[in-house]
Amino acid sequence: METKTVFGTTKYQIESCLSETGNGKGGIIEGVSLLLHQNGKIKLEDGQLVSIQLTKEDAKELAIQLLKISGEPVPERGVSLDHYEAWGISLHHAKEENGEPANEPIICISDIESEDIPEDNQVSICLTNESAKEMIGALAMIV
Repeated sequence: METKTVFGTTKYQIESCLSETGNGKGGIIEGVSLLLHQNGKIKLEDGQLVSIQLTKEDAKELAIQLLKISGEPVPERGVSLDHYEAWGISLHHAKEENGEPANEPIICISDIESEDIPEDNQVSICLTNESAKEMIGALAMIV
């Protein structure tokens, strides 16, 4: 499956791609470029690409902000993500001492028994692609 890199309407689109720029000291800084397309063609202005350059951290922050404004708030009861064997996985807001939601996520695994935990004390859980997308959206709502 190919990853989608161009987003937008039929008139204007944005293409996301990795970029590299020099740091002035002989090194390279990796980042993200958002290239503007108009009517299906890359937009040029005075022979130059019209683009926005972002650091990787800024790109992550932009993604979180986009997810926040495009999703629903995490409900009080949490978000049920998936079931793996007999265990349920859900995501909740942590609470401040005053009962207000904190900007920290809590991932809960329900119905897990001590005998289910292996000797190395690690529990590995597979999420479906849909559940992983749901989790990313729910995490963005919290953080």
